Order: sequence, then structure tokens, then C-alpha cells
Amino acid sequence: MNKKSDILRLRDMRFFGYHGAYPEEKRLGGQFRVTVELRGDFSYDNTNDDLKRSIDLAAVYRIVEEIVADKSFNLIETLAEEIADLLLGGFGVDSVTVTVVKDHPPIPGSVQSIEAVITRER
Repeated sequence: MNKKSDILRLRDMRFFGYHGAYPEEKRLGGQFRVTVELRGDFSYDNTNDDLKRSIDLAAVYRIVEEIVADKSFNLIETLAEEIADLLLGGFGVDSVTVTVVKDHPPIPGSVQSIEAVITRER
């Protein structure tokens, strides 16, 4: 039997957080955008159309919000790793891809945003 790989995605969640390597970033904070992609076999949940058997996307949102808003990391890739670890361990999915975007980073030159994209699997 073929293994199925379905995707549930929460795209472009926006939060205020205190992440960055410079003291000003830790003090002033900034806007962060996070996209989470959960992969697994969700066909059983789909065919029964039962919310109780599905992944609670509101809970996923709350976890991401708590990490971004309440913790502080020097690197956005570390922030993404923390999110991925908690989601992978808590929702019975096969893999998680997390994208963290920081708009207008304080680096020389004209840069709209920086982003870290990580994928973690069971």
C-alpha cells in the first residue's frame, strides 16, 4: 500500500517578537511571519469529516504564537527549529516545514526580508 502524504498549512501567521542578534532587536522587537506545513496521512480524518479526529489548527496557531511572542532567540533558524520540534512531537504528523520571515532586517543594504525554512521528519 502506498503511503499518503497530505498537507495542512497555516500560512503567513503574524506575530510581534524579540528575536535577533543585535541588542536593539531584543529591546524594540519586530514583526515576524510564520508559515507551518504539516505533512502526514490525513485521509482517515478527511473521509469521516470529524473535527475531533483532525489536527487542531487553532492549537497549532497558539503554540506558534507562544513561541514567537514569549521566547527570544538570536537566530530565526533557531526559532523555526523550536516551532518544528514542538509541532512534530505534539500532533502525530510525519514531517513539519516551518518558514520564519523577518521583514526589514537590520543588515546593510536594501533587503526586504530574510527567512529561514526548515523541514524536520519523524
